[in-house]
Amino acid sequence: MLLFAFLLFMGLPLGFVEPWTFNVQCHECILEKTFHCTLNRTCPYDIRRCFTVSMR
Repeated sequence: MLLFAFLLFMGLPLGFVEPWTFNVQCHECILEKTFHCTLNRTCPYDIRRCFTVSMR
């Protein structure tokens, strides 16, 4: 049983060798006093930071 668990553990990463698709969604809001965004788009690949800007 221990040998089977070891073989399963060692073979597990082989199933995940495909690269994941990059599909981070950016939400652009231009409305005042609300966070309901209507414009969503896929972010460029080189943008990897998330942030929230709220102006008063």
